[in-house]
Amino acid sequence: MFGTSLDGSRVRALIRHAAGDEDASVRVSVHQPETEPVVQVVVRPPAEAPASPQRLLPTVYERPVPHIKHVGSFGQIYYGLQAERAGYDDALLVLRDGRVAEGGITNIGFFRDGRTVWPDAPMLRGITMHLIDERIRAARDTIRLDDLASFDGAFVTNSLGVAPVARIGDVTFDVRDHLMLPVRKAYTAVPWDEV
Repeated sequence: MFGTSLDGSRVRALIRHAAGDEDASVRVSVHQPETEPVVQVVVRPPAEAPASPQRLLPTVYERPVPHIKHVGSFGQIYYGLQAERAGYDDALLVLRDGRVAEGGITNIGFFRDGRTVWPDAPMLRGITMHLIDERIRAARDTIRLDDLASFDGAFVTNSLGVAPVARIGDVTFDVRDHLMLPVRKAYTAVPWDEV
């Protein structure tokens, strides 16, 4: 993005220095000052995956430059907080034309007729989504807000793990374990210590 590459070994060394030997949640941000990129490492205690099925509030919003993870996440934070205040766990980002894209801080997948489907829309394809998809090879399809009731279930993925979705707006989903089994198996098969 800044017309130069990062030294991966330097970035890993900065992470090791900041986190030490402790389990941690780590965020690496790269900023471009006048000369070379500056790497910022933030370490927090590890977070746990959601313990209960998620409830998402559909919100019309498309992240700028959605395919790149960047610090311009005001809209996601704003709409996520609005969703929480309305009794939901997070926002579901929906494009102006009604296509489902992603969660405020997650990727979303759906189940239909024994298959897993990711939305085919502008989004950040997160690491967890990518690693799970390497194992399940889900389909990609245009999913519109009006189509949600035709799916058997839904789930979200992010750096915290995977969780079933119980509700999106007024649409409720089956959260029984048999739907989530392929996704959970794929998630546990990832060699996380090598990622």
